[in-house]
This record gives sequence, structure tokens and C-alpha cells, in this order.
Amino acid sequence: MENGWIKFETDLDDLTLAEMEFDQYSMISFETEDDLIPGLCGLTNLGNTCFMNSALQCLSNIPELTRKILSFGNEINAPIIGAYSTLIKTMWSGEHVVTIPSSLLLNISENLPRFRRYRQQDAQEFMNYFLHLIHQELTSERTLITDLFYGRIQSSVKCLGGCHSIETNEEVISFLPLPVANDIDEYNILYLQSNDFFREEPLNGDYYCSKCLDLKTARQKADLVLPLPSVLIIQLKRFTYDLDSSAKIDTYIDFPLRDLDLGQYIIQNNDEKTNVSTLYDLVAVSNHTGSLVAGHYITYARNDRNKKWYSFNDETIREIIDEHDIVTKNAYILVYIQRTTL
Repeated sequence: MENGWIKFETDLDDLTLAEMEFDQYSMISFETEDDLIPGLCGLTNLGNTCFMNSALQCLSNIPELTRKILSFGNEINAPIIGAYSTLIKTMWSGEHVVTIPSSLLLNISENLPRFRRYRQQDAQEFMNYFLHLIHQELTSERTLITDLFYGRIQSSVKCLGGCHSIETNEEVISFLPLPVANDIDEYNILYLQSNDFFREEPLNGDYYCSKCLDLKTARQKADLVLPLPSVLIIQLKRFTYDLDSSAKIDTYIDFPLRDLDLGQYIIQNNDEKTNVSTLYDLVAVSNHTGSLVAGHYITYARNDRNKKWYSFNDETIREIIDEHDIVTKNAYILVYIQRTTL
């Protein structure tokens, strides 16, 4: 800290500030050490670990998850949870402006060898693996991870070949993957609320109908099943891979900061409650800039203490003055929390 300002020098993976679309940001300023804000703690890049730092900042700013992690005692016999709890307690102590997540990475890499090598990884894959490791260490079928993040999707397939029977199947999800079309129109905008995921679509290829006992044409539709997850993680599937090439889709997605309503996508049985909250508010965004070969992750997140938005770029933290700057073409992971009902 120099003259009341947080001052960091950090490796931006050869990307300029202009490429990361920093605009109308202000450096965080504190008059004294007593003014440090809990949660505003940067993470040191340990060598191409911006993917991990971005994912951890997203998770850190989920209020209910952080409250539960902070309640864990030091005696917990679980190496990953113990390292994560220590990290979160440091980040939310209000005493540090930067910390090094090396202990957590070491414990994670012992379970997932792919993270031992200091090379760029996918932030969404890391987040999903990390939450699963926490769930495993809690050694019970129902944990804080299942309570907060798990939801259910019902897939329905309707035969169009004569019998019109409907076959349904449910699966548990911890995040919602949404395809991103590579469509280019005048504004290059797609709206999250109208995404090709919950629409009824023709199946690719023929469908074998168990009633017709033959291959038939069919249509498929996905719906959410109650209860809805307390935390909704949405992955905007920007990366495409095939045998010949891989590419990133930079389509701009206009996602809401608040009032994301999932009510129209719910399958509700007669015996289920009807007064559940279907509204969600955004708390964090993991952004990916650059290409698949040379890219960088940063997080935009809303601090639960002062309700302000910040950019977390490894060790560097900046306040976001204009909320319109939160929605960019670089958004990759969206973290929403369910609005509680009174």
C-alpha cells in the first residue's frame, strides 16, 4: 500500500488493459488499514493460474457459501476444505489486500493431477471439479454443495411417428450449460432469457420409440424441476472443439444483473409448493479474454458487505463504477443466487 492506494504489479498474460475492456474503473483507495473491506483480497497468479483465481473469486462472493465456509473450525479433517477455509478466512478478514492460494492448489493437484502443471485450464471445469471435491470430503450424500448448487433437469422426448408418446428422464445438474450461437447480426446480440436450451427442438437423427418399436421422428424439450437450486451457475459455451479445429465464439450475450426469472421453464407437479422464488440476481461473472491458445480470466463480482461491484484480476482489484460495464462479450460463467421469499 502506497499513499493510501493499493498498488500491484501483475502479469496480465500479455493482454493489454484495452483488450480486457477496462473502462470507467477507479483504483480502490483506503485512508488507513482500518478501512480495508472484507472480501476485497487479490490472489497471486502462480503461473497461468488465472483460471483458478477467477473461479475462486466467483465462489468467494456467493454469500451463503462463504458464510458456511467461515463457520468451519480449524480442526476439520479434510485437506481441501481446510485449505479453502483458511483461504476464505484470510480473504474475508479485512486484514489483507492480497494472498497466495498455493496451499489450496497443492491439495487440489494431489487429487487432480491435471492441475499440477502450470498451464492454462478451463475455469468452469476447475470450478465444477473443485465443488465436487468439497462434496466428496464432506462424506455424506447431502452436503452444503448439494443444498446450494444442485438442481434437476427433466428431458422429454415426444414421438412424432404416430403414437405421440412422451418419454421423460431426469438428471441432476450442478451448472447449466447454454449453447452460444455464432450468429452475426446487426448488433451481434443474443438474449439469455430466449436461449435454444429450453426450447422444443427436433432431435438430431432418428429416435427409437419403445412403443412404436421403430425409428421415428421426435422432438425434445428440457425443463427445470423443483426445487430450484439456491445458486445457479450458467456456463456460456463459447469454446468449440472438433477433429479439425477449435475456436472461441465471441457473441455478445445480454444477460440481466437482476430479476432473471426461471418461472416459465419449470415443470411443477400438483403436490409441489407454488410460492417458490423463481427470481435470481447476479453476483459474479468469470470473463475470458483472448483466444484458446493465449487467454486470460478475470472476475467481476458484487461484494456482499457494501453491495458494490469489483473487477478481480489476479492481485489487482478495481471498483466498477458503471454497472453497464459488467455485461461484455467476454462473459463465460455467470453466477446467480436465488432471491429469498418472505
